[in-house]
Amino acid sequence: MFLTLRVFGHIMESSKNTGRIQIALFQIIGAVIAIFGQFVATLLAFSFAITKVYVVEISYKAMDNSTAHGFCENNEDGMPCWWRSLLHLVWSLLGIADLDPLKSSDGPSNILAQLLYGLFLIMAVVMMMNMMIALLSNTYQHVEV
Repeated sequence: MFLTLRVFGHIMESSKNTGRIQIALFQIIGAVIAIFGQFVATLLAFSFAITKVYVVEISYKAMDNSTAHGFCENNEDGMPCWWRSLLHLVWSLLGIADLDPLKSSDGPSNILAQLLYGLFLIMAVVMMMNMMIALLSNTYQHVEV
């Protein structure tokens, strides 16, 4: 493995343009890691917000002795509910999730959860992709000069 890396390094040193490409490649990898970190932060923020909607609904429904729907069950604490909402958000980006877990027995909770879900899809697809394109083109222009 080290011999392969050494040969790769010699190839990169042989041409002046190839060295620029190597520098750009390493900076682009750093930019992609930064974008991935921002995506994880967005994913956590929306999953926590949606979980909070259902946990509050469960606490209100527990006083009425009625059943709650959504990601959480009646006797469940917040962690399994959060995990289900996180998985739902991740799978929904791949088009595999359905909207049944977002159904709620309370009208305002249902509207708020679906609103947060819609905002997450817009943020994840449109904003993150635009940010990635802008950051990668900025990195390439920075290395080009």
